[in-house]
Amino acid sequence: MCTDFQICVDQQGYVSGRSMEFALNLNSKFFFRRVGHKYTQDLWGKNFGYSWTGKYGFVAMNCFDQQIVTDGMNTAGLSTGNLWLPGSKYQTITDPQRGLCIDNFAAWILSSFATCDEVKQALKDETVQVGASTLVTGLLPLHFPIHDGDGNCIVIEFTDGKAIVYDNPVGVLTNQPEFPWHLDNLRNYTSLSPYDADEATFNGHTFTQTGHGSGLSDLPGDPTPPSRFVRATVMTSFAAPVTSLDAGTNLAFHILNTVDIPKGLVAGKKDNKSILPDMDYTQWVVVRDAARKIYSVRFYGSQQVRSINLTELEQSGQLDELDGLLVPFTSNGFGNMTREELGATEPPKSVADLPRNN
Repeated sequence: MCTDFQICVDQQGYVSGRSMEFALNLNSKFFFRRVGHKYTQDLWGKNFGYSWTGKYGFVAMNCFDQQIVTDGMNTAGLSTGNLWLPGSKYQTITDPQRGLCIDNFAAWILSSFATCDEVKQALKDETVQVGASTLVTGLLPLHFPIHDGDGNCIVIEFTDGKAIVYDNPVGVLTNQPEFPWHLDNLRNYTSLSPYDADEATFNGHTFTQTGHGSGLSDLPGDPTPPSRFVRATVMTSFAAPVTSLDAGTNLAFHILNTVDIPKGLVAGKKDNKSILPDMDYTQWVVVRDAARKIYSVRFYGSQQVRSINLTELEQSGQLDELDGLLVPFTSNGFGNMTREELGATEPPKSVADLPRNN
C-alpha cells in the first residue's frame, strides 16, 4: 500500500510526494550512488547479465539493509519508486545480456535517465528485459511512477510479460487495480468540488449543508488503493496553488497526512497465524523537490523531517564518498542532514544473502 503524487509550483518547478506502507519493517535508510558507478548483477543469477555505468548519482531509500532502491531521486531531478501491484508478470529473459532483475529496476532508472521520454525510449528499444526469479515474482509485484524535472509523469507496469508505459495526466499512483482502471474510476467523482453545496428543497422544506466541506461529501476516506487514488487526485487538484518550492514541500506533506495509516488500522485476517506481520502502516514518507534536488523524509516514529540536498552533496564531492553506503535517518536535528550526520555510514549487507532460485 503506497501513494505517489505530484504538485506543480507556479514558475518554480515540481514537487512529488510518496508514502511507503508495508507490514514487515523495511528498516529503510538513506542509500547513495555517485555518478559513474559501474553496476553489475553477478550475484543476482545467470539470467541477469546486464551491466551499465551510471550517468547520474542519486539518493534513495533502501530496504532490509540491502543495496536495493525502494524510492529515490537523481541528480537530474528524476524520481521513481516501487509501488505494490499484485498480479504483475515480468518479462521472460531470452537474452541474459539484457536481463535486469526487478530488484535493480529503480536503480537503473535513477542512474540512467534525466527525463521520462528517455525512459520511454529505452523501454521501446528493449534496452533491458526486466525479469525476476519465481520467488521474487511472488514477493515483489511492482509498478513504478516516474516524475522528471519538467513535470512529466509516466507509469510503468508489467502485464502479461510485457512492459507497458502509460502517460500519467493526473500525476497520481497507488496500487491495484492497474493504472488505466484508476483513471476511468475518476469518472465516478466528477461531482466533487471544493465549494459548499447549494441548499436543496425536499417536499417543500429547504435544507442547507451541515458545514464547510459539503462539496467533498462523497470523497472516499478509506485506505484502499482506489480511494487513496481519488483522494490524492482531489487534494492535488483542489489545494490552493503554491508559489514557492518550500510551500510546495509543505503542501506535499499535508497531502501525505491524508493517506497516512497508523499501526493497527489496516490488517489482514483476524485470525492470522503467520509468523509474519500483516498490519500495513506508513513506515515513512518522502517529498522530492525536483527543481532544487532536495529529498525530504519523515519516519513513522517522529514528525521531524530531514533532508538530503543532492546538489550540495555532488558539488562538495561528498556524494562520491557516500557511494554504496547507508546512512540511518536522524530525527534529532532539523532540515538538511549535516556532514557529520552523513558521516555515520553503514555498509550494506550482501545480496548474496538473499534467496534466489534461478
